[in-house]
Amino acid sequence: MGAILAVLSSGAGPDALAGARAAFARGVARSPHRGAPASLALPQGILGIQAHGDEAGLGADGPWRVAFHGWIGNWEDLARSFGVPFPPEWNGAQRFARFYSRHGESFLRAARGEFAAVAADTSECSLHAVRGHLGTRPLYVHPTGPLLILATEIRQALAAAGTGGRLHLPVLVELVGRVPLVHEETVWEGVNRVPPAHCLRWGPTGRQSLTRFWLPREPQGSPERSLDELAEELRALLERAVARALPQGPYGVAMSGGLDSTTVWTLARNLEGVDPGGAGRGVPLSLVFPADPSCDESPFIEAVAAHTGIAGERIAARGTDPLTFLPRQLEAGDWPPAGTLYHLDLLGARAHDLGIPVLLVGLGGDEWFQGSVHAVLDHLLAGHPLEALRDFLTLPLPEGCTRAGALWGRVLRPRLALRRRLGLSQGRPWLSQGASDLLAVRTRSFRSDEVPSCPWSVRELFENFLTLCGGETYEALEQHGAALGLELRHPLLDVDLAEFAFSVPPRFHLAEGQTKHLLRRAARGLLPEAVRLRPDKTAFDSSFKEPCREILARGWDLSRGVLARAGFLDPTWVQDFPKKYWGPVSGFSLGWDLYCMDSFADKAFGTPGVAMYEARPNPTLPGNPDIIRDGLLPYEKPRLEASPLEQVVAGGSPTGVRDGLRTLRKG
Repeated sequence: MGAILAVLSSGAGPDALAGARAAFARGVARSPHRGAPASLALPQGILGIQAHGDEAGLGADGPWRVAFHGWIGNWEDLARSFGVPFPPEWNGAQRFARFYSRHGESFLRAARGEFAAVAADTSECSLHAVRGHLGTRPLYVHPTGPLLILATEIRQALAAAGTGGRLHLPVLVELVGRVPLVHEETVWEGVNRVPPAHCLRWGPTGRQSLTRFWLPREPQGSPERSLDELAEELRALLERAVARALPQGPYGVAMSGGLDSTTVWTLARNLEGVDPGGAGRGVPLSLVFPADPSCDESPFIEAVAAHTGIAGERIAARGTDPLTFLPRQLEAGDWPPAGTLYHLDLLGARAHDLGIPVLLVGLGGDEWFQGSVHAVLDHLLAGHPLEALRDFLTLPLPEGCTRAGALWGRVLRPRLALRRRLGLSQGRPWLSQGASDLLAVRTRSFRSDEVPSCPWSVRELFENFLTLCGGETYEALEQHGAALGLELRHPLLDVDLAEFAFSVPPRFHLAEGQTKHLLRRAARGLLPEAVRLRPDKTAFDSSFKEPCREILARGWDLSRGVLARAGFLDPTWVQDFPKKYWGPVSGFSLGWDLYCMDSFADKAFGTPGVAMYEARPNPTLPGNPDIIRDGLLPYEKPRLEASPLEQVVAGGSPTGVRDGLRTLRKG
């Protein structure tokens, strides 16, 4: 756990510095669970952290001052390749200051880990905000009046500002519409994200620049390699990624019975070099769902336990009421809670009992190695009909799905975009017309300069990458883990693994009727065959049935919730929802998401210091209507003004944070 909190003032003199110190104290008070505060004084403000252990730290090198949050696992390699020595006792912030001050973005591209940092060059009066390659460590920017606030948590920044906050309507509509966020805006007005793999700079005149220091490379022409050669290379990369992520002390691994998390655990176990059955630093933590075969993965978990000789910990999740965790999730989080977030609550409670501060998770395997049905389309477009037919006939299918249905629903329909071209509904019947109109304007599939012109299956990898960088997933996870006293690490999000996945011909990911075909081949001898070759994947959606029934039994009326009253939801759909949509499993998942978002919005509007819609019309709506009374109006064009950033240093000129954040260019 840890956090960055920096407060700079555009003013000068003792009063301005006193204001920055007071803002820092308010921000720290919002997040006591992140650890004890520490700070460095800057000419115009405070550069600070909160820390338990060594996940966050402060450092200096010459005129540079750095606040660092996270970890980098290849310091020794960096020292050799850049020729930059450092004392072994230096913390991550001191090392970051040394490398960044001398090598800038070249160092950032070569670093391997999960990190965010704020660096100030006191000799040039410049400020640099940096986020790691995939953004698993958050960093937010909030300009307000004379202050510029950078923080790990949004509500940390809002508390430091002392002005409260308001939900940002356009982003809330995207969340209700289940649209991945691929931009820098957040659900809170005036607070933006520093995008992953970017460096946001303020110069001595207050001028901003935003540069991308890393983007996965497009596949390049290279000598053809066999499946076994690729599998051997992938196995070595997996071992290196897990080795980098292993902490020095005790750790846990969130292990289901799936391929990704079991690979992380068995590799971690092997890297410790402990004899079979012997005690090591790591413990696998697994959720089990007795009497619910659609969710329970106990047979696969037991197979891995027998294979490694470590029984691990079992947490019975069946019968657990997710509703009991919701109030704390709402209190701790900046984002609406995700459906299965309560799983982390259960794992965190057991980790706390065992004294485990670090939890390794297996997220990332699906995004890089799942394989894409678009391979069929790629073969057709390349003039290889026989290869297309072969892949089509061996497609692994979800239960109840036909091959033709998979090809149409997952490939042809979204690419042809017939519904959009014909002006029809985009398949979100729960949204009102006004919300749908706003969403149609807001939704930009992906930036044209970010997704290259390459085979469709590779484009899907790029889309997965950009979706991963959205704030509602990993930023929310990091924040929730910190509230539970856990530092989350993601070995499968290692940059080398991502670049490898982009370099491999797509046919190796989806082959012989298997998804993750290459990953399965790399795991030969590492996992029990029952786990390595299992054809299915557990979705856990059925775990929402009981809590959703309980929600209805408690008298929850969707039509009286904030989302419906504010005009986000279609009235007819809302009326039919309890009977028509809560029957299938997918309906329970949607129902739980809407309940969580309704609860989030209700709490935000009812929290002191956070404006209610009734009291303060939303300025992003045309004509500033009261959306409680008038509902959402159709949008012709979103208005995306942000509070101006006043002078960051003496002699500066006003500039807009959002303007700078929209000037995305590749480094």
